[in-house]
Amino acid sequence: MSSLEQERIRINQKYQQFYDHIIPESVPMSLYLPYSFVADYAGVNLVEAQSDFTLLREAWLNLCEKLNIDKVPFSLPMVKEFLPAEPYQVLESRIFQMGKSGIVQHPEVSAMEAEEYPELIDHPFDFIIEKVIPRQYAAMNPKKPFEMVFSLLRMQQSLDKIMGETLPILMEINAKRPYYQSTEPFAGVLAPFDFISNWMRGFTNMTMDLRRHRTQITEACEAILPMIIQWGVPANSQGGGMVSMPLHMPTFMRTKDFEEIYLPTFKTEIEQFAACGLRPSIFCEDDWTRYLDYIQDWPAGCELTFEKGDPGQIKDKLGDKFILNGLYPIALLRTGTRQECIDKAKELLDIMMPGGGYVFGFDKGPISKADINIENLAAVLDFVNDYGHYDNAGEAYGQKLNSEGFVKDKRYFKPVASKYLTDWPEYREMFPLISERAKKNLEDYDRTIMKFFLGFLI
Repeated sequence: MSSLEQERIRINQKYQQFYDHIIPESVPMSLYLPYSFVADYAGVNLVEAQSDFTLLREAWLNLCEKLNIDKVPFSLPMVKEFLPAEPYQVLESRIFQMGKSGIVQHPEVSAMEAEEYPELIDHPFDFIIEKVIPRQYAAMNPKKPFEMVFSLLRMQQSLDKIMGETLPILMEINAKRPYYQSTEPFAGVLAPFDFISNWMRGFTNMTMDLRRHRTQITEACEAILPMIIQWGVPANSQGGGMVSMPLHMPTFMRTKDFEEIYLPTFKTEIEQFAACGLRPSIFCEDDWTRYLDYIQDWPAGCELTFEKGDPGQIKDKLGDKFILNGLYPIALLRTGTRQECIDKAKELLDIMMPGGGYVFGFDKGPISKADINIENLAAVLDFVNDYGHYDNAGEAYGQKLNSEGFVKDKRYFKPVASKYLTDWPEYREMFPLISERAKKNLEDYDRTIMKFFLGFLI
């Protein structure tokens, strides 16, 4: 066995131990550099790079050699959250648009009127298909069915092209470096309140709705909750995997509104993920200090990434129950000296490492090369690798995922009712010779289709 393979096995065992709540030999690390940063680092025009990602190959490989980390430090444009402009452009997107810098941005738009809450509540998936998506994507016009089909096919071809350009680079990187390679499923979803706020009502309208339509917001969150849960659960899930969700609105809400309107459906959502053996990976955007006591009631074993807050307070309140991530201020990598950056890493590790359950990570990712001094980043990663070793490796830490014993609630896993999805009795009447086994096949097809269309809105 080559030394590369031996090192890969060691790193994989490290992360497997960590997510089995065993203190590993050294602290895990998390870093994601988006393609916008890589293009800037490579000196490649970002607009040009999004039409041909092979232009970034050398920069990706170079950064892998430069940065001492044991997980791939990139968010390659192969998943929805990090897609470039082209798939959105062919659908004539209003919700994701390329700015002058070449970066895809999310302007505040509204695709739902306040008086339409009853429609969303009564038939949530139909409302999204018929009203929300056509308003967010001009090419998804049901009055022009053939143009819509052609646009969808173009989008799929664009996604295939992006995958064809980036997957070989990722495979090359993994062949040359002993990175951790997880085989567990991964999904990205939203809290019900955030889903309605981000992609239907918009921030400004949702803020007004909290005063004028409180009951309807609650009912709408409850109506879409089964879709959100099924969106995050992989097909034929046998347990294992991670569900990522950024939490956008809570820090802009009154605590009373968070407690009464946001929290109930979100808490049910993450409890159901835990019941399925899926670890919620939650990004607590902005400063969550006033909500730390509420977090203590979330399912054990969640991974929580914090942008702001007092590390000591977060560790004291949450460190015994959750995996903690984040908090290193990435702006310091731009403004600080090399030693200042290292000192900050040591300060954070000294607080967060004891007892285990900490992933060294940053408060946010850099968008362009100007956001950080790459030499400072490399120095910090080298320091964490040298300093972040445990003397008590092999001991248990924290509380394992779903220590509380949550169980799946069948109400949230029934096929979503919609005139666009299969009605099994009607389908069987149309095709009387069909096997009963086909029912599950059709349910799986419908669930995939539902996830595909919900994916337009994240």
